[in-house]
Amino acid sequence: ATNRGVSPRSSFPAELGEIFAAWRQACAARAKAAIGQRLVSASLFLRFLCPAIISPSLFGLVQEYPSEATARTLTLVAKVIQNLANFTTFGEKEAYMGFMNEFLEHNWGAMTTFLQSAANPEGSGHMATYDGYVDLALELATLHLLLCDIFSSLDQATQQELEPLPTILAAIRDGTPV
Repeated sequence: ATNRGVSPRSSFPAELGEIFAAWRQACAARAKAAIGQRLVSASLFLRFLCPAIISPSLFGLVQEYPSEATARTLTLVAKVIQNLANFTTFGEKEAYMGFMNEFLEHNWGAMTTFLQSAANPEGSGHMATYDGYVDLALELATLHLLLCDIFSSLDQATQQELEPLPTILAAIRDGTPV
């Protein structure tokens, strides 16, 4: 497989690259190099990238929740990417996705290259570093959105028990003092 721009060098967080490199080195020292690759892959894709694909609004990538059809498409995309990251094909359980198996197998080489590059401590000098900036307003707005969504799914009795939370959420929504 060719490496079609899958190198994370230009924007991959150096801190994660160093952690991944340490994991791979520790596993290799114990003659468990394959486990090191699986650790990197699972951490990166299962814990970071695929959840952001499935729920982009929770990660500040979009403002609103996707429609049902879009959410289903995003779930299928995440399934394909997760299988690619796990170096597995779709089996009988998800036979409807079997048409993607050739794509998965064809791109395993590129995924291996990507994972090796992501866990390459020598490359961290070229990687992006965290500059300490957090968009606090965006983070608070996202938290408010999540709390409102969770709160709205609760029954009336539970909502009343959580007072003053409903008052605070409404004040934030309306931009009025609490």
